[in-house]
Amino acid sequence: MPSSITAYRVFIASPGGLEDERKAFRRIINSHNEDAIERGVIFRPIGWEDIRGGVGRPQHLINRDVRRCDYFVLVLWDRWGSPPDVDEQGRFKSGSEEELGVARECYEAGTMRNIVVFFKDVSPDKVRDPGPQLQAVLDFRKCLERQKTFFYQNFDAVTAFEERLRGHLFGWVRDHEEGREAAPTPPSRPVMPVMPIETLTDVEQAPSSQAVQGAEQLVKQGRLAEAEETLARANPHANLDSLNQYGAVLVEKGSLEGAEKAFRQLHDLAVDQGHGEWVVASLNNLATVYRAQGKLDLAESSYKRVLELREAALGPDHPDVVASLNSLAELYTSLRRFDEAEPLLIRALEIQGVPVV
Repeated sequence: MPSSITAYRVFIASPGGLEDERKAFRRIINSHNEDAIERGVIFRPIGWEDIRGGVGRPQHLINRDVRRCDYFVLVLWDRWGSPPDVDEQGRFKSGSEEELGVARECYEAGTMRNIVVFFKDVSPDKVRDPGPQLQAVLDFRKCLERQKTFFYQNFDAVTAFEERLRGHLFGWVRDHEEGREAAPTPPSRPVMPVMPIETLTDVEQAPSSQAVQGAEQLVKQGRLAEAEETLARANPHANLDSLNQYGAVLVEKGSLEGAEKAFRQLHDLAVDQGHGEWVVASLNNLATVYRAQGKLDLAESSYKRVLELREAALGPDHPDVVASLNSLAELYTSLRRFDEAEPLLIRALEIQGVPVV
């Protein structure tokens, strides 16, 4: 018996500078269709490249295709975009903004199934001096955090963008199978890694700690964009505490490659300054990021190095060594390497004076 296939159109909007992401968008959708077609659905990638020339305002032709789509994906980086050819109301400052406006109208009218926004990470140097283009992007992200209207995600590499896009495609297939509309959802924080990010509240703080404290409060309120902006403008790379908190914010927003870079810089800076506590904290935080990335061999190496440093500085039976033993044992247990985890746990219990039968 012939089977019916439902085709959904997915439009991608983006300013200049995101050509790699636009190519990845088409590549991921086309490869995903090989599996999705077995479940009675395919997705068609649509962008301004597919618009045929014709009489009339060019942006109007693009808007027409947006209205025909079922899903809308907006990708932003460090540019808001160029002003569109003059529209009838002069409401929009870029073509991408106008396309988003059209998509929102369609969603409110019930003809658009979902809208998703992606933000590509920007270096702190750019955030400190953003200029009007990047400032418009930063302001828009903060607006989304406040309004909690549309789902948005951050990414720091094309591979991360591809992974997040795949997740949405799988979700949209499930929505199709269950016969429900895929309503836009508020932004949610990424799944945190297994271990928390380590901070050193008892270490003497540098003058920029006021910015760190302000950023911590913003993170607790879910205002990650403002927290990141606050730390970037305080120049996190000049201060151990600020750099650590900057990495923590990147972990919170799911930018793991950026967090890895920040904690590596923290480690090198702490080594140069002879700050043993921060060396240990940076290695523990790197292990956290590595576990979230699936780089378990690097996580193991980091935990082992922390154990070595603590044993050398404090002695093999110091109570603070217990945390390192437990972290390494927990990693081994998750990998089902029980023969390696058991002696670490026994040693941790012995240090704490707990009899082991």
